Amino acid sequence: MILTLCKAFIVGLVASMTLGPSMFAVIRKTLEGGRTSGFVCALGVTLSDTIYSVLGVLCLGYVQGFLAQHSQIVNIVGGILVIGIGLFLYFNKVKAPAEVSGNFRSAGFVQTFLIAFLNAGSAAIMFAYLAIAKAAEIGLWASLGVCAGSVTWWLFVTWGISKLGNRFKFETLARICKILAIVIIVLGVLWELKTLLGIGS
Repeated sequence: MILTLCKAFIVGLVASMTLGPSMFAVIRKTLEGGRTSGFVCALGVTLSDTIYSVLGVLCLGYVQGFLAQHSQIVNIVGGILVIGIGLFLYFNKVKAPAEVSGNFRSAGFVQTFLIAFLNAGSAAIMFAYLAIAKAAEIGLWASLGVCAGSVTWWLFVTWGISKLGNRFKFETLARICKILAIVIIVLGVLWELKTLLGIGS
């Protein structure tokens, strides 16, 4: 059990390392609001990973079948959402850490959760990792391992980004945040094109 739990931890760690819209959103939130705000926002991704790990443990076949049938719709909605969040972040005024409120963190948490949860590709990767690790053998303990791995990764990322951000002036951070918003928009557009054109399917 301990070995499989460790494998589930690694699944959560590796699944969170995917370089995509949610990663850039967390980086942006960390630069803008500091380590705590970035980590709270990153927990949205952790929640998504944990939910998919629970689904993978309890009803892997059914969920895989559902995603296979409806992945295009899910990805279209997800792509539109990513573009919308990117546009919101671009046109929204960049806040200094001292201006950040609880609403900023809760909104970021919801944004990153939706970006991660509506990515059928990420869900498929999670299921594949769980199958390889045979994590379903230990039931919901596997989800605990995935959650712990994801939390560990985001603690490391938000700590590193906040340390890096402290070296820049606010004006420089504001420009970086705008660039990150543009990256999120571009990834959303590519996400939509990939889905609509059937690239890689």
